[in-house]
Amino acid sequence: MREGKNVARWYITRIVGTGNAEGDAYRTVADDLGTTAHTAVIPTDAAGVPVRQFALVRATAQDYGVLDGSPDCDLLFGDDLEQVVGSLPVARRQRIAAIAGRLGASLVVGVGPLAPGARLRVLVRALGKALDQNFSE
Repeated sequence: MREGKNVARWYITRIVGTGNAEGDAYRTVADDLGTTAHTAVIPTDAAGVPVRQFALVRATAQDYGVLDGSPDCDLLFGDDLEQVVGSLPVARRQRIAAIAGRLGASLVVGVGPLAPGARLRVLVRALGKALDQNFSE
């Protein structure tokens, strides 16, 4: 993973907030943890309520320690989406498979988007499309 300040990383984070537009809108926990910029996929129902408790987030931060240390943020990988899944540690691949269900995806290590030769771009698309069929990284 490329390291450094403001090099984006992908996370699965908890969605927080009550939906009250006056100070407590629905948002990812990344909003509250010092990101310099982030984009999230938060699908909602017709009433504007999130349909899941977690979101897929691409974030940049001056210091990733707060995000990485939060129990509400699971680091997936860095922003080099041309890297292959097999370059991730086995434990990270197993963790991604385990938490993918939070987004509605069913992934198996070694198969499909989690196959060793698959690009991370394929994996992030599978996670994003589990939330929103129109997802594009």
